[in-house]
Amino acid sequence: MTAPAAFKATFSDFRLVKGRKVAQIVVEVPIEEADNALKALGGIPRPDLERWVAVARLSPGAFIPKSEALASADGEGAPPQKQPTPAPGETKGGWYALKPSARAAILCKDGDFLMWANSTWRLQMLLSELPDWLRNRVDVHSRAQLDPDHAQHRPDALKRYLRIEGQYRVDSGQETAPR
Repeated sequence: MTAPAAFKATFSDFRLVKGRKVAQIVVEVPIEEADNALKALGGIPRPDLERWVAVARLSPGAFIPKSEALASADGEGAPPQKQPTPAPGETKGGWYALKPSARAAILCKDGDFLMWANSTWRLQMLLSELPDWLRNRVDVHSRAQLDPDHAQHRPDALKRYLRIEGQYRVDSGQETAPR
């Protein structure tokens, strides 16, 4: 498998290099992604070799495809395995026939949803942290509380979850934005 040609980083600093008529643009990546970022750039900078790269700004909240940048040698934080969100018609009755708790559980195993959440909220969580993050974000102890038939149903939490789910599905191109 070839190394990724791009990586995600945050713009953190700008410096003028005195006497050289150039500027340095500094971006930061999580330490777990540093090796893959260096591979994408062609390795450690060398004074005897120029490597031109392209830089582009990501739109806030934009959907970012799953990256291999989370992989590490020991497998800790390995790239999440794609488990696509069912589209309408893929399951009996489609995506919205599933209970909200089931949809939330599917999203919490979806690597693309992880990358979207990390980008949207400027986080650096792993797939294993996604269920706790989502429960905290919508303020429930259990995803089952999202279901209207659950004894401890939280209508306010369901509204928050549906906003998150809806925005992800629009940003990822699974649905069009409501008019």
